[in-house]
Amino acid sequence: MVIRVAIVEDERECSARMMEHLNRYQEENGGVRFLIDVFENAVDFLSDYKSDTDVVFMDIEMPLMNGLDAARKFREKQPDVVLIFVTRMARYAVKGYEVDAMDFMIKPINYCNFSLKLKKAIRIADRNRHSSVYIKTEVGLKRFFVSDILYIEVIKHYTYIHARDGVYKQQIPLKELEEQLSEAGIFARCNNCYLVNLSCVSRLEKNEVWIEDDCLQISKPRRKEFINALTNYLNGGILL
Repeated sequence: MVIRVAIVEDERECSARMMEHLNRYQEENGGVRFLIDVFENAVDFLSDYKSDTDVVFMDIEMPLMNGLDAARKFREKQPDVVLIFVTRMARYAVKGYEVDAMDFMIKPINYCNFSLKLKKAIRIADRNRHSSVYIKTEVGLKRFFVSDILYIEVIKHYTYIHARDGVYKQQIPLKELEEQLSEAGIFARCNNCYLVNLSCVSRLEKNEVWIEDDCLQISKPRRKEFINALTNYLNGGILL
């Protein structure tokens, strides 16, 4: 198993120690291999992190932007990536739960504590991978968490994936993407041009459905099937 790790830490001694711990864990657990990206500040991390990152170790006290503010921005685009805070002050780390941090570690970091939390992080990252798909876009192969895909739209000969971090264009037929996402059990067509993530529906009126802030048309032939799919997803929680 290959796990991509990002270390966001301005203290080089601390980041070097975490890399040593990762290498040791890798040697002791033959089925795991780490790809490591190191960032000395949160600004560089937010602009350059890889979309397939699995685990982030984030220092809280850093210049330019502190770790908590960086985590809030990061969560806007990556709500599912495992996040672990690193700090010298435990009182700061408690705030990490506001941005769904898995845990925190107090400096200096010892290997025993690090390995225990890393093992849990790997388990969660592996589970997340089963809720994600790789799709070829015009900018290359990209990993999408299923929960980050709002809807997919067909325009002429292209399909557009509307995700939380932007819109991605590719030429894969909608039917093929529908089959690829079928295991998630949360996608349904509201018409022939749109495949909708039912968990992102914010409003439904007559022949229109809102996917967060975007309004899509429900076609007459697809309406009954779509409403049934949405009702089943919500376990009967919508009255029509």
